[in-house]
Amino acid sequence: MSATVNVGMLELDRKLSKVLDCARQQPVSVSRYGSPWVWVVSHETWIGQIQLTRYVPPRHPLVALREHIDDTLRAHAALLRQASLDCGLTLDPAILCRTHILQLLYPAGSKPYFHEQIAYNLLFRWFAGLSEGGGCECAPTFDDELDAVAGHAGIAELLRQALDDGLLTPANWAMRKRAAQRPAGTGRRPLAPGGRAVTESRHVPVSFGRASGGGRM
Repeated sequence: MSATVNVGMLELDRKLSKVLDCARQQPVSVSRYGSPWVWVVSHETWIGQIQLTRYVPPRHPLVALREHIDDTLRAHAALLRQASLDCGLTLDPAILCRTHILQLLYPAGSKPYFHEQIAYNLLFRWFAGLSEGGGCECAPTFDDELDAVAGHAGIAELLRQALDDGLLTPANWAMRKRAAQRPAGTGRRPLAPGGRAVTESRHVPVSFGRASGGGRM
């Protein structure tokens, strides 16, 4: 079963009560002119999201990265819809894309360990959007759909460009994390306004696609 429900403005207008009843069970995405517009969520989901953001350090690099990735995904909504059709996705492709980025930046070495991280690491859950996904990481198809998104040529190129052009690459991610831990007021920040890195670093090519094993987080 899908972790979210998608409806259009016309359906929302005609079946408001039904949509609201559905939103109490799982988030409902309302589209306008074919693109996501607003979300309808239950009170419990909304309060849970507010509480979760209290545990997200505002200076952590993932905060700026999440904003940039969301902008990129919104700008390429048509590609996400096509990828959903190509891969037969039942889960939110945006959540799958952000989860795959976590696989690239924090290679866990094994799927069980990665599942443990996204289940209990509140920062990871916030970044991927899993707190809004109605438990989609527990869906039987989650791993297969995550692999499908990672192997989709269009999505892989989009995410590579988003990381390489907009913010940073996994190759220099460790340096950014260390920079984020410096005390405020040192004059050095991991990311400049607009999401670009302050310091220059040598670019190391990154292979995008299925996440491979690596060091533990």
